[in-house]
Amino acid sequence: MMRELRDRLLAPLPADTSELEALINTRRDRFWSRLGGAENTFRFAYDAIEAALQFYILREKYTNGFTFTNSTTLFRAYTDDLYRLDQHYRRFQEFARRGNGLHPLVENIENAYGGWYLDKLAMAWGKIIEHENLLENWRIDGVKNQYDFYRSFVRDLSKSAKVYIVISDALRYECAEELTRELNRDARK
Repeated sequence: MMRELRDRLLAPLPADTSELEALINTRRDRFWSRLGGAENTFRFAYDAIEAALQFYILREKYTNGFTFTNSTTLFRAYTDDLYRLDQHYRRFQEFARRGNGLHPLVENIENAYGGWYLDKLAMAWGKIIEHENLLENWRIDGVKNQYDFYRSFVRDLSKSAKVYIVISDALRYECAEELTRELNRDARK
């Protein structure tokens, strides 16, 4: 069944993917996917297939590429929606490395991510950077620049406030979004 699901993702997606999503969830909850605990390769394979499906569903929204009128709309599109392509790709890679039998899907996701998504996003940003001359003055309306961080977010906090700052040149937006979501979920418990 896992290979059948994998192969269904390699074909054009149906308009309604709810059946595929339900099938993935059903298979992931079955005995063979739960056997052996946290290191079960079947579970990882189904998690990878789910991440790939979510990647493909989101890709369908942007089959004509990315056309944005200015840096603000592209930035907002990324922070509202497009970052999830990065997230689904990362999660797919993470699970696929630990699962089995996904080779053709791994290759297809790699091509879609590197040969479609990153290329189209870079071209969209390139046009906007050139059009708005952002290399001379990197400023996006409504977005605080990093050099304003302290003044904008920390300086006026009360003395009892706790501030945790993650400083990383390599922390991608999609990872930070997931980390924020996890921290907020744990804080609510």
